[in-house]
Amino acid sequence: MANILKEIDSSKAAGIDNIGGKFIKDGAAILALPLTQICNLSIRISSFPDTCKLAKVKPIFKKGSTMDPKNYRPISLLPLLSKIIEKVIHDQTQSFLSKNDVLFKYQSGFRTNYSTDFALSFLSDKILRS
Repeated sequence: MANILKEIDSSKAAGIDNIGGKFIKDGAAILALPLTQICNLSIRISSFPDTCKLAKVKPIFKKGSTMDPKNYRPISLLPLLSKIIEKVIHDQTQSFLSKNDVLFKYQSGFRTNYSTDFALSFLSDKILRS
């Protein structure tokens, strides 16, 4: 957990809880244990904290006239705690799937070191062999 906290981009914008990346990164040593307990509890009871589901929605300017509302897109700033819990669960799930050889060996979506190029190469090869 401490490694995940130390890797947080300190320039990350705060969510609705107003806890920024710098605070979490600087306090990683102290925050690691309570955040680990929160993550473990969330996994154990199969529930995600409601406060982590609330987002601060901000308009981000795309291009064109700043007076036209259509030139803005909304972004949701979730609390960093929700992103931390998500990262922990993602890492644990990926580890489980890899160790237990659950995924199809040519599954490329959402996997580290696999790309759509790999999947397309496999498909092209399979078509050529047929």
